[in-house]
Amino acid sequence: MGQMVSLSDFDWQLDSAEPHSVRRKEILKKHPEIKSLMARTDYKMVIMTYVCVIAQLMTSYMVRDARWLHVVLLAYTFGGCMTHLLWSIVHEASHSTLFGHSRPMANVLTAMVANTPVGFPMAVTFKRYHMLHHRYQGDGRYDVDLPTYFEAKLFSTTLGKIAFCILQPVCYYVRPLFMLPMVPTLLEVVNVAQILAVNWAVAHYWGAKAFFYLLGGSLMTLGFHPLGAHFIADHYLYEKESETYSYYGWLNWFVFNGGYHNEHHDFPSVPGAYLPDVKKMAPEFYTKFTHESWWTAMIRFIKDKDMGMYARRVREIPNARASNTKDS
Repeated sequence: MGQMVSLSDFDWQLDSAEPHSVRRKEILKKHPEIKSLMARTDYKMVIMTYVCVIAQLMTSYMVRDARWLHVVLLAYTFGGCMTHLLWSIVHEASHSTLFGHSRPMANVLTAMVANTPVGFPMAVTFKRYHMLHHRYQGDGRYDVDLPTYFEAKLFSTTLGKIAFCILQPVCYYVRPLFMLPMVPTLLEVVNVAQILAVNWAVAHYWGAKAFFYLLGGSLMTLGFHPLGAHFIADHYLYEKESETYSYYGWLNWFVFNGGYHNEHHDFPSVPGAYLPDVKKMAPEFYTKFTHESWWTAMIRFIKDKDMGMYARRVREIPNARASNTKDS
């Protein structure tokens, strides 16, 4: 099983403020010009949505008679890039950066289109939980990005951490159902029906290999994958001074600058295309707490006995419970 992690609990900071709300005020005080980026939208991502969806469905059809080894390799490589592009579009849509806040339904519907070849329904539900993650980052009650005690104990060895990295998409999908269950909305029901219908059609008409390319590829690449590694690299405590980390390498091409994670949490209404501009406008705030490589960050998470599921900062933010109903 490998060595046990040295940590026995999360890094608790009771009643401390959400860090990025504090940073945002400080940054805007010195660089008010960043406000000009908040009003922008990124229609190019709408075009990319249809390009990626068509590419994934066409590839799924083309591999229906291929050898299994080729299907798996293609799903992990090309399919992985497409899956992360589509996931990033769903993420951008959750912040209404595709069409702006004045057209909420257009953002949601585009997210649902992007969800089509991913294999599991998440476009609508993701927004509900992700908004809470931003508002209450690290709050043990409302931030479902935080691992549970059950996960921390289950994946407490080197081999356990490898298993967690592989099972990331399953853990992230199931965790909210136990940690913070919400009554499904009509759009969520429609999203589930949509994905089930697509999955059935692909499996029925194109076969098991086509279906595996979509769903199996998503599960593989959102976990133990050079791009999936960013889910580990984003918020685990690689340094005690920060609970959010950025990455400025070339893999940002496949996540629409999702590596600019400190910038994103500081200014979540700025589209991914303009996050590098945030860094340029306020460079003194983004010189530390970065990863050279997402993959290296995940390997360190696995190998370092001082890293693990407990390496997360947890807090309870005053008055969070009172605002939860409105935000969700």
